[in-house]
Amino acid sequence: MQYDPRVKRAWKLLLFFSGCEKYAAPAVTPEGTQPQVRDDPSKCVDAPAPYEVPDLRAQDAVMKAINELGECARNLAAPSNVMVQVHFRSDGAVKAVSILRADTDDCHALECVRQHLTRARAPVSDKGERRVGVDFTLRTRPAPDGRERVNWAMRAESRRCTDDASDDRSVPGVRAPTEIQGVVRASYGDLRQCYEAGLGHNPNLRGRVVFKVLVDPQGTVESVNVTDNQLPDCQVVACLQRRMINLRFREAAGKTTFVYPLMFEPG
Repeated sequence: MQYDPRVKRAWKLLLFFSGCEKYAAPAVTPEGTQPQVRDDPSKCVDAPAPYEVPDLRAQDAVMKAINELGECARNLAAPSNVMVQVHFRSDGAVKAVSILRADTDDCHALECVRQHLTRARAPVSDKGERRVGVDFTLRTRPAPDGRERVNWAMRAESRRCTDDASDDRSVPGVRAPTEIQGVVRASYGDLRQCYEAGLGHNPNLRGRVVFKVLVDPQGTVESVNVTDNQLPDCQVVACLQRRMINLRFREAAGKTTFVYPLMFEPG
């Protein structure tokens, strides 16, 4: 059969007018890999809650002060883990600083921590007084932003220079920072699973998620809202939110609301 080039041209014209020439094959990723997920972090946040901002800024004020505590560790034999609670007045000045946990019995170093944190300043708040609880490793060269993972299993804790946190428990609806951090940290394994699932789609996934948690008097979490987020994967954020709502606390005299930030990064 003799080939007629006019037939080929006729078919091309038919394909063009039928729209088939406009079809583009979908992008194909290399075999064995998945396309990276990168959502707009702001899309993962719940309804705006402006009244949360002062609390987050108060926490940032504490973190900044922790970054300036290097001189307090000058005479320590080794870096020490410390947990503090800073009580801010509504005008932003510090009302009290409590050392809740420590694995050093160097009272001079811990008193230095108290004195430095007393000079911290937070923004003025129209919501009244605020308490910020954080833990950190006291060392001559602190983490640049005051944030680092703290391993309390490294050494035995000392009660020689710490304060009694029982006053927090006597206030209706107020749970001690030690209880809140203990409950959240006990669930780190479950929370990490959410993040590791996101790493499967984006190996460079990292960022901070801030949750506002409301706990009823029976210790059941009523609600968990995302108030701030820099983690660009809404599926991971939603998973974290579901895990946070399963937290269980002790009974208290009233409802408790607290803000808790979680930082995730590879490794």
